Amino acid sequence: MNCRLATAVAAYGVISALAFAAWARPGPETNTRDIESLAALKAARRAYSRVDMTPFADAVPTLSARSFEIELPEDCANDFALAQAHLFDTVNEFVRLRLANPAPAQYVRWRRNQGYAFRTIDDMKRSWFIHTDWEFHYSEPFPDEAPVERVFARFFTDAFTLKDGYNKPVAIARVPEGLICTVARVESLHGAHRPVPNGTLGRNAWAGATNGTLRNWWRHERNGEALLKEHGSVLCAEVGILLQFEDGSRRPLVLTLVLDPRDNEWRIEFLNTYNCDLMRTMAFEF
Repeated sequence: MNCRLATAVAAYGVISALAFAAWARPGPETNTRDIESLAALKAARRAYSRVDMTPFADAVPTLSARSFEIELPEDCANDFALAQAHLFDTVNEFVRLRLANPAPAQYVRWRRNQGYAFRTIDDMKRSWFIHTDWEFHYSEPFPDEAPVERVFARFFTDAFTLKDGYNKPVAIARVPEGLICTVARVESLHGAHRPVPNGTLGRNAWAGATNGTLRNWWRHERNGEALLKEHGSVLCAEVGILLQFEDGSRRPLVLTLVLDPRDNEWRIEFLNTYNCDLMRTMAFEF
């Protein structure tokens, strides 16, 4: 996947951000001259190490509103109260079928049942360079005639085995410090406009020194862009989940969802990771 380095993402307080899809190449080295960035990264990792975790091998926990620290402005409280059960249902299924499950079939079936469809191969090539990543990773020509589902399935499955366990989730936070839901009404879904989690661990833990934007294979007719055109604003939730990986490392995934007021369902828009090791990357398709 493509690796690019962006700097000074001021709205998130991110000192350096990696907009990458995690697969193919080592990311650029963290700027060792940036003492502030390295200090923030180390502080976040110390905070992660103090959070109690539940191994997926024991059981994939069922998450509810009580599982999370919730940051909610007063003017969003009524709308969120009506829709929060659906939000945590969606988060539960994402954890169970995407994070704790190395086989794609159930995940694909769930996404389709939610009204999503795969983006086309051409779209994924333009947006996410899947053809160059395929050729780099597999040392073979990209199968242009293959169904997009088959290409997704291979990337999905192989992602769990990359980098000696750095990319295979094996445990999830069991306490609210490591699970956060931050809600706001927004008029744009660009990064600077979305709410930033804070909570007990602090802003740096959820929007830290490095930032990876992970690869989205899906489209929905009533996605965030369509809902903004229809309503002018949307209720947006940033759901942070602290994970432990097979090699012992810890880092969060932050899922961005928007509420469709027509049916009180939440649409998955983005998935980001923070304070990751850019040299080992974060292999993840969703």
